[in-house]
Amino acid sequence: MAEIFKIEYNDREARIFLKKITKKLDKIQEPLRQIGNFMIAEAIQNFPRKGRIFGENWPDWAESTRRVRSGEISFRTVHKPYKRVIPVSPRPEDKGGSLMEKTGRLKKGFRIFGPVVGKNTGSIEVYNPIEYAKYHQFGAVLWTGAKLPRRVLLKIARRQINKIRQIVLHWLDKILR
Repeated sequence: MAEIFKIEYNDREARIFLKKITKKLDKIQEPLRQIGNFMIAEAIQNFPRKGRIFGENWPDWAESTRRVRSGEISFRTVHKPYKRVIPVSPRPEDKGGSLMEKTGRLKKGFRIFGPVVGKNTGSIEVYNPIEYAKYHQFGAVLWTGAKLPRRVLLKIARRQINKIRQIVLHWLDKILR
């Protein structure tokens, strides 16, 4: 004769657990803020490292910029459209500074927008609102004809992906306990 098995399962505890996790997952702002703060810290550390934080190497100053920064000439000395040199005394504000750190505005300019959380979504934006940041990020040709080389200020490279993954996994581990 065949035996009959009866299996009973009470899913009450599982439903309570899932409800708790769902509430905790709604608090995605915490890791998003951590990620935003991490990316700003990376961008700031990128300046003394001259692009290497993001796997890039910033080109050094052009010879003309080096001469301006040493006080030999002024930015106003060479006029490219006419290919003539007009002697102008170097301005004190043109002298000195490290590569990409003359005033510190770019380095101090990084901001976070968000986090923005919606149904099943979450995002954070890290950006630099300084008007000339985009020209450094992508490179540009200025109205004078001078070329501004590409010097990456912010990007997500392998190092950043790994750290972001670590932040999210740590947060998930914390809420699942």
